[in-house]
Amino acid sequence: MTQSLKKRFQLFAFVSAAAFLLFSFLGFWRIQFFTEKLFELRENSRQMESNLRENFESTKLIGDIHASLRLYIQLAEPTFLEQLHRDVETLSHSLPDSLQRELKQFLEMVSVLEVRMTSQRENASRLAATERQIMTTTRQLLRNVEPAFLLRIQNITGSAFLKHHHIYVNTLLTGQPDTLEFLRQESTTLFQEVYAQLNALIAELPATPQKHAKSLLETYLALEDAAATITAIRITTLRTQIEIEKQLNEIDTAIAKNSLLRLNSSSQFFGEGLSLARNNFALIVYSLIGFSLLFCLMAFYLNRRMIAPLLAFADLLKKTANILVGIRNHRVEQNDNYQALALLGDQRQDEIGDMAQAVKSLVQRMKDLFIFRQAIEADQCPAKIYKRLAGIFSEKFGLSHFIIFEAKVEIGRMEVVHLQPPELREALPPEHGVQECRANRTGHLITSLDDPQACSIFPFRDRFDHVCLPMLVGGSVTGVVEFLLPLTLSREEKRAYRERIEEASHFVAEALPMIQGKQLAAKLQEMAIRDQLTGLYNRHFLQESLPRLAGNSKRRGSQLSILICDLDRFKEINDQYGHPAGDTILVQFAKILVNSARESDLLVRFGGEEFMMILVDCDLDGGMGFGEKLRKSVEQYKFHTGGENLRLTISFGVSTFPMGEHDDIAAAIRRADQALYQAKEQGRNLGLPQETQGTPAG
Repeated sequence: MTQSLKKRFQLFAFVSAAAFLLFSFLGFWRIQFFTEKLFELRENSRQMESNLRENFESTKLIGDIHASLRLYIQLAEPTFLEQLHRDVETLSHSLPDSLQRELKQFLEMVSVLEVRMTSQRENASRLAATERQIMTTTRQLLRNVEPAFLLRIQNITGSAFLKHHHIYVNTLLTGQPDTLEFLRQESTTLFQEVYAQLNALIAELPATPQKHAKSLLETYLALEDAAATITAIRITTLRTQIEIEKQLNEIDTAIAKNSLLRLNSSSQFFGEGLSLARNNFALIVYSLIGFSLLFCLMAFYLNRRMIAPLLAFADLLKKTANILVGIRNHRVEQNDNYQALALLGDQRQDEIGDMAQAVKSLVQRMKDLFIFRQAIEADQCPAKIYKRLAGIFSEKFGLSHFIIFEAKVEIGRMEVVHLQPPELREALPPEHGVQECRANRTGHLITSLDDPQACSIFPFRDRFDHVCLPMLVGGSVTGVVEFLLPLTLSREEKRAYRERIEEASHFVAEALPMIQGKQLAAKLQEMAIRDQLTGLYNRHFLQESLPRLAGNSKRRGSQLSILICDLDRFKEINDQYGHPAGDTILVQFAKILVNSARESDLLVRFGGEEFMMILVDCDLDGGMGFGEKLRKSVEQYKFHTGGENLRLTISFGVSTFPMGEHDDIAAAIRRADQALYQAKEQGRNLGLPQETQGTPAG
């Protein structure tokens, strides 16, 4: 890049930075302003929500007061009046001072209404008593009157009484003052008619009935007075009710107007906020457009002045994908793109040439790693992969002294799986724990080149420096590769060794998933053929092994003894001590079997508490002798259940294979099982051979 180009680029960068700062400051100021406005909007929103909630509660209380007022007027129950006063008390706490005066007037009208309702109840009681008195007086009159007057008296009193009751009921049911005025006039007319008819009748009656008729007339006059009083009170009560409801409606209307005023104010405030948000959005859009134009100008400038020289190299890098395809058939060197890349790296002596050389080295490394991965995929066990890694260390990277440790977490030790040269084993300690190895414990690279005291258990301190590379798989350390370096290396030589070790670490990382996969496969295979509780072979392995055992026995001309044994009364142990105690006993019995058997014998958990032993090169007498020895060992052993020691016994049956040219090993197993069944039938704690029918062994 020339000096003039550098100056133009610096000027362009300065202008871009200044514009960016200006836009940033303006945007920050607008954001700060909008944030303050947003805070005010939130406060106003909360206030509006609180106001609406309060007004809603006030409106609801007014509705409850309406309901209590009407129920009190209709039913005259004091409980509704008490509820009304409670609701008014609650309402008074939320009303503004401007409405408190109207609420006080409302309470005064309610007090007047209460007095009138009390008077109405008293007059209603007097009216009811008067009606009863009319009925009593009428009966007395009817008993003392001549038959000629009976029908006239009944027509007058009965018709008048029914009409009066009808008018009274209508008075109580109607809610219109005009209707009540009409009913009062109708009641007055009715009593005038009754009064005239009774006066005419009194003039015709003898002295005694005349006395009762006058008493009846006086009672009707009292009834008329009570009915007129009740009607007047009812009219006044209705008018008072209308005034009270009007007062409530005015309070409710004032609350609604207050809500509308506040809502209108909030809406205006929200409108201002929305306008501000629109302005901010427009500013952001214009800012983005400005930035976009600015960056487009910058991109055009950079593309013309700086990026164009790199396009050819970028195009060549795109073609390296075809080079990677050639890795699979190991013919990278013949790839045209690879050759062009190598030529570019050789011809150019600038940064592009260095990048071409780096890409060439990367492709070569990927090729080597791919070939290595293909090779270890075909290896059968981790030991062969470790051996192949050792060859890479020594032949490719010139690392002649190293030790590969594998972390055996289950036994807590670091185990040597490969070392070079073999003479190093003489100086190694017999063992060291996984926690003693610092690289294994921390998962970090540990080297004496940085810290001579980095490892306290390094045994070659007087001859070598060391670099300990942890083998990490899924975040866990599975082992350590310890590279040994001569103490006499110069600084440059140490740096070169570090680079080679770093290159070697890529092959270690490539090998680790394969090593772990093959270890897991071996463990899974072992789990598939082993009983998880006792560690003995399971029935599946027995089925796979029987053809091989039978074939070997026939080829060698030797015999197999098949011993099937069973713990006596094991179900009672499970019932009394529990299944965990039973499992503990089975594990101990399995250890007795392992300690009693030879390496060539096959031990199988046949099912539950039943075990099978296939004794190689052993006849029937040998099998019986072994079974008897096992029986005595079990009889003398103290089984531990965790809280108690038990004495147990076993029964067993023994058969031999082959018994003839066409004998089947499955038949031999059935014979041994039958002998075991007979031993159980004959008292347990004994063994029987296949030919014996009841004679205890031993």
